[in-house]
Amino acid sequence: MSAERLQEAVAGLSGLAGFLLIPMLAAWVRLLLRMLETDPRQALNARRGVPTTALARALLISLLLAFVLSNWQSAGVELRELRREAAVLGPTLGGIGVGLLMWGIYAVAFRLLRADYLRHRAARRMGRLL
Repeated sequence: MSAERLQEAVAGLSGLAGFLLIPMLAAWVRLLLRMLETDPRQALNARRGVPTTALARALLISLLLAFVLSNWQSAGVELRELRREAAVLGPTLGGIGVGLLMWGIYAVAFRLLRADYLRHRAARRMGRLL
């Protein structure tokens, strides 16, 4: 592969890593909070079991992130072999920044669409527009 394509691969893979970073952390924190909260329907201080869907989501996103990071590392090593003084840090930080920005835009758009849907559903239930 040429050095230019490897540099683009490093930037793209770091963008994917930045895009997956916040959902992975959120999935593990959500899993931890669900495990720590008590179940009000059971005895005092009875903790809930590990939810399998939350565990599967956290593991899947973590494995996907590990796969992207391992490919990013191998692309960075190959780029360093082709060019001795190849800049890997700049494209990596730029790609992570773009990935985080894209995730932020996605999260805001999803939240707005969900709020609009809930408002529209409440309006239909009440029989008038809100």
